[in-house]
Amino acid sequence: MRTLKTVILIIMIWQTGILSPLIPGLTTTAEAAERQARYLVISDLKAAPNPFSPYSSYSFFGGEEGEGLRISFKVESQARFVWITGKIFNVRGNLVRTITELEPVYSEKRGPDGTGEAVEIILWWDGMSDHNRRAKNGRYIFHLKVSDSEAENFFQEKMTTFVMVK
Repeated sequence: MRTLKTVILIIMIWQTGILSPLIPGLTTTAEAAERQARYLVISDLKAAPNPFSPYSSYSFFGGEEGEGLRISFKVESQARFVWITGKIFNVRGNLVRTITELEPVYSEKRGPDGTGEAVEIILWWDGMSDHNRRAKNGRYIFHLKVSDSEAENFFQEKMTTFVMVK
């Protein structure tokens, strides 16, 4: 009986939010409900061509042309804009290149109810490192993080791999 009272007391304290500032990562039921009500979706993450050569030019469907690796994805969010961070790592986990960091992307396709269509975003990698050196042949990992601009600590992450050959 005493354990049951202790559990009930802990639940009541947790729901009030008193402990939230004291324990990192602890959320109240109201905060959890708000997070569930928000949505942020990343879809269709693609790196093409795969494998790719930084010395070649490519033509893509729809007549788009470019040099290097084309990284495309779609983002759908309730927020007016989202923050995009895209980084390329080698298979050892070392950062090779930061393509973009905390770049705001505005969604003009939101409806009056806050929902909207996914916005397509395209990034390019020329095969160069952050130190302005050509990256080596091999497999690489693209890590994408999209953060909601209107909700602190609300984000989605995705990764894809690709091969670079010179």
